[in-house]
Amino acid sequence: MSNDIEGLEGIEVTLADIADELLTSDAETLILCHARPDGDCLGSAAALTRTLRQMGRTAYAVNADTDKIQNRLRFLSDGIVISADDLPAGFAPGLVIAVDTAETELLGDYDGRWNVDIKIDHHVSRSLYGKRNFVDAGAAACGQIICELIYMMAERDCRALPCSATIEALYASLVTDSGSFRYGGVSGRTHICAARLFDGGLDHVGVHERLSPGRSETDLSALRIALGGMKRFCGGRVNALVIDLDTKAEYGVEDENLTELNTFVRDIEGVDVGITLKQQSDDPAMWKLSMRSTPRVDVSVICAVFGGGGHLRAAGAMLRAESPDEALRLVLSALEESGQLDCSDCENG
Repeated sequence: MSNDIEGLEGIEVTLADIADELLTSDAETLILCHARPDGDCLGSAAALTRTLRQMGRTAYAVNADTDKIQNRLRFLSDGIVISADDLPAGFAPGLVIAVDTAETELLGDYDGRWNVDIKIDHHVSRSLYGKRNFVDAGAAACGQIICELIYMMAERDCRALPCSATIEALYASLVTDSGSFRYGGVSGRTHICAARLFDGGLDHVGVHERLSPGRSETDLSALRIALGGMKRFCGGRVNALVIDLDTKAEYGVEDENLTELNTFVRDIEGVDVGITLKQQSDDPAMWKLSMRSTPRVDVSVICAVFGGGGHLRAAGAMLRAESPDEALRLVLSALEESGQLDCSDCENG
């Protein structure tokens, strides 16, 4: 069980404290990251796992949704982020680290399976569920924190210097969670991390080509869904796209083909908030909510209403609704109740 389930809250520590622990501990280590993994989640877990292995430690990274990893991200996870079912017999972690995971429920099926010793994250969250917690909400990506941690360790143990695969994983983390360095959380620290990776021999062109391999016919179908399905609300400042299972089947798309639409829906002139809702095939009453915004609207507040969260301009959640109209109505109501936009026209579109 995790600490918050037991009703306990851990302590806050510094990144230097975590570096000290990882440099001196010889415990078998398990690294957890959130379900429905993205590039930051996978890159952070893979980079830390490889670093510990280079230092001679036994370390594994697991994810509850390895079967849902997008094809373009598999170069980060293959052979390094595995299902718990594939852990070797006899593996008994003495140290459990959760990365890029604000709350334990975001671990999916792995929630409550292990006590979390160390939490490393960049999301503002409701709990310090690790026994020891480092949360830096000013970091553009969890990968930025992991990058700083690894180089801090490398100053004292050269075995921690990142290899080429670790460098790629860290850069992919930065790129995917910072919107290619365009989002508001990007700072000089972010660019310093990137510079260190370049100095380490980063092939940034190769990483970008794998993250954005070109549009397939299925990706074009996803764009057709968006162009034909987007609806404007709140005087045009809110743009919403609701994709149900029938639409997915009609166009032959899966969720991994729809990821780019989260940003596309917001990147329309005059739009402050983009809403994407996708019906889930494993439970049709559940809808995956993704929100993007300009700095004028904090979408993490809206997603928190549904038990989710994230960042000021990019957040997500899962919500339950019996129909597409109900799902959208719930989100628009939460947006209006947040007081950030005048959505008095939302019911009429």
